Amino acid sequence: MTTKAEDIRRRMMEVRDEIDDDVEGLVDGAKSLLDWRDYVRNQPLVSVGVACAIGAFLVPSAKREIRTDASTVAKMLKNEKLVVAPGAQVKQSSLMGALFTTAAGIAMRAVAAGVTQRASAALAIKEAEKTEQSSSHANSRRSG
Repeated sequence: MTTKAEDIRRRMMEVRDEIDDDVEGLVDGAKSLLDWRDYVRNQPLVSVGVACAIGAFLVPSAKREIRTDASTVAKMLKNEKLVVAPGAQVKQSSLMGALFTTAAGIAMRAVAAGVTQRASAALAIKEAEKTEQSSSHANSRRSG
C-alpha cells in the first residue's frame, strides 16, 4: 500500500512532466511563428502575394516625363504652380539600392521556383493516388 507522501510525489512528477511537455509545445509554436519557412510551407500562395507586394513597393517607379512648351512653363512659373529649386539634383540610385533590388529579385524567383516545385509534387502525388485507386478498383472488380 502506498503512502500519501508517495502519492503526492508521484502526482508532482506527473505535473512536472506535463509542464515540460507544455513548455516544449510553446517553444516549438513560438519557433514556428518566427520562422518564415513555415509560412511559405503552410501558405504558399499568400507568401507569393506578400513577396510580390514587397517587390512592387521596393522597385522604384518609372520617372514621369512631362512634355510642354515654353509658354506653358512660363505661365506655370508666373502662377507659382511650378517651383524650381536652385541646385536641385536628380537622385542617383545607390549601389546598396541596386544590390537590394537584385537580391529581392533573386528571392522572388526562389520563392516562385519553390512554389512551382511543391505544386508539381502535389499534383504528382494526386495523380499517383488516382492511378492507385483506379488500379485497386479494377482489381476488386476482377476478383468480385
